[in-house]
Amino acid sequence: MDTLTIYDCGGDTVIIVGGVSAENIAQSSAEIIKGAPLSVQAGFVRSTEIAIPRCECAGDFFSADCALCFGKYLSEKSEESGSFQLSASGIASPMNATIEVENDLGCLALAGKAQSDYTGTLPQIVFGGCTYYIAAPEHAENAEELLRQCAETSPCESTVLLVLQDESVTPHFAQKGECTTAFSAGSAAIALAFYESETARDFFEKTYRFPKGERRVEMKRYLSRAFDCTLTASVKDK
Repeated sequence: MDTLTIYDCGGDTVIIVGGVSAENIAQSSAEIIKGAPLSVQAGFVRSTEIAIPRCECAGDFFSADCALCFGKYLSEKSEESGSFQLSASGIASPMNATIEVENDLGCLALAGKAQSDYTGTLPQIVFGGCTYYIAAPEHAENAEELLRQCAETSPCESTVLLVLQDESVTPHFAQKGECTTAFSAGSAAIALAFYESETARDFFEKTYRFPKGERRVEMKRYLSRAFDCTLTASVKDK
């Protein structure tokens, strides 16, 4: 690691790291997270010298918060506000991050795909290398046991149980094997918007309140899996 840039993204800590080779990302990520996957995220700069700058997370995971903070990183590198095109692990298409320096606000516009499955006990959304299970408030008391059961059958290495009550979200995170990624409230907000927009495909918007802060999502659905969305959150130097 030759650079560590620390941000507060919607209340959560995001660390953007430079100078780490691809084969060392998993180990470096584990060192940064240090057993706190619900509060610290790590994104790694692959290159800023190419046409579309790229950041990555361990395990080909997509962290929308890391991508948003990478946009902030690019804006600081250029010393101006504006829109920055970038790419990130876990998402096939480039995206745009718009940073408003004067009010510490960031917007991430992306086109993605997710897959829903409503045949199990809980609805599940697979998005960006993670499986998100959505639970009603009555599951709050047995959430950790429910998470363990979900993780056993999850098709992804990372599994999140989201207890949703109106706009309030309580996340529970698990990962198979060693923990090398971390929970992204931004990605979870996108997964929740995909779930809740099932019957409102023309346009859906909602602000989700996580334990440390908010994420706002505006989404347009196409066919069964494709969507366009904009994620908005506060992004501050920490």
